[in-house]
Amino acid sequence: MTNASHWTVYLLALVAGCAQEPLPGTQPVETIGTVLPGENQPPVLLGADERTVQPGERVVLQVDATDADGFITGFVWVQTSGVEVELAGPTDFSSQITATFTAPGLLQGTLLAFQLTVADNEGAEASMDIAVTVLPNDVPVIELSGPVVVDPGEDATVLATVADDSDLGAVTWEQTAGTPLPFTVVGDTIDFIGPQTRTGSDITLVASVADVHGAQSSAELTLRLRGTIDLEIEATVERVVEHDFRTVQPDGFLTTLVPGDGVFRWERTSVDPARNITAPIARFLALAGYTTEAALGFEDMYLRTNADPTVPGNINAADLGSFLVGYDVLGDARFLHVATAAFDNAVAKYTYVDGFFPRLETPIHTFLWAYDAEYSLLGWHLADRHGIPGAADHLYTQAGWYADRYVDRAAASPDNAIFSNLIADSFAIGARNDDNLFDPEVLGLQGTAFAMMSDSVDAELGAEYLLLHIEDAENVAESVAEAVYALTLYLDR
Repeated sequence: MTNASHWTVYLLALVAGCAQEPLPGTQPVETIGTVLPGENQPPVLLGADERTVQPGERVVLQVDATDADGFITGFVWVQTSGVEVELAGPTDFSSQITATFTAPGLLQGTLLAFQLTVADNEGAEASMDIAVTVLPNDVPVIELSGPVVVDPGEDATVLATVADDSDLGAVTWEQTAGTPLPFTVVGDTIDFIGPQTRTGSDITLVASVADVHGAQSSAELTLRLRGTIDLEIEATVERVVEHDFRTVQPDGFLTTLVPGDGVFRWERTSVDPARNITAPIARFLALAGYTTEAALGFEDMYLRTNADPTVPGNINAADLGSFLVGYDVLGDARFLHVATAAFDNAVAKYTYVDGFFPRLETPIHTFLWAYDAEYSLLGWHLADRHGIPGAADHLYTQAGWYADRYVDRAAASPDNAIFSNLIADSFAIGARNDDNLFDPEVLGLQGTAFAMMSDSVDAELGAEYLLLHIEDAENVAESVAEAVYALTLYLDR
């Protein structure tokens, strides 16, 4: 090491000096002072004093040294600053003095400084400084591509695509989440077969790679492994929608099983397209992605309400919110228009009078208290969001009315408790009660559907129950549509 604590390579050579013209783009090192006649002249050094190189590049420092009145007797290379590198000298020497090294690979890049000192046969010396800028070593780029969803028994391949400014090592793979699966790794790909399980799960794969300079990078991909229940749900939901909502008696509308009980179902005696679909059916078919079927219901609702938005019989409790759901999902501006036109009628029909909402306090609807409350709040909430005048005040009034009652009502029945959780999640009114998960066998089809929407039931148990009972003959059509949406939520989980 030198006194400056820099690593030094000493090379000695006895060569005959000869004058040379300066290399293009180089300047000779100037000496200090004036050389008098007869005095020994110092060596002259010519070479590039600045370089920019890539990480990992084999760098050659080259300087031409001449002596006009003698010859070169020795030279010394010294690294004066920067990350230490291993210098190697020339195997022979004429008038060119070289040193070589491998540029380091650093994420931030670096500046290396070297000094060459040359002496002639009379002891005169000349020095030259050379600065080498080493560009940053780029981190390897790695990207994963493959299926987002894998079905049971499906062959799946995930590919790692890598790129870097230097040589790369092999890609390594690791599963960091999910039930461990057997994999086959072939170069930059990993292959596996979707497991045959009843319920689905997620797995996460991580691929890593490093370059020759030690810079590392990794990427991860999460895949959904579907279970056999997912395939059954898809087939069942499609079959139910075909049977219940594409082939419905156009003139049958709804009939009651027990007169006066407020529960309705469809007559299914025709293969004609569905008509007169109620607002809840249209709402949940739209949310489930069955927009063609939902559009039929919305169209029928629109024709009825738009005929005269001021007639109370032309709008029902759920229509206001459902029209606005239809506007949000289908983008049909007519639904926003008719909701706005019918808003005052809806307020008059379902308004707050003498401390209560008549429909919501009617004994026949006691067991569906929170169901109707959710629909009413949905209407005022969406009307407020879309800027319908007066909606904000009405939402505030009903929210206060609901907040004063929901605790006692939720304690009175599982249905009310489930809808209270849904209202808390959807509108931030009231609070959830997660002390218990409800039993689907107790809730039935509609209760289980809304329990799945509000995370009030074990998802796997709820899905199995809906799958088993959604095609029961005694189901009401609204409950079936709600179950369709709940099952699509399960598939999208």
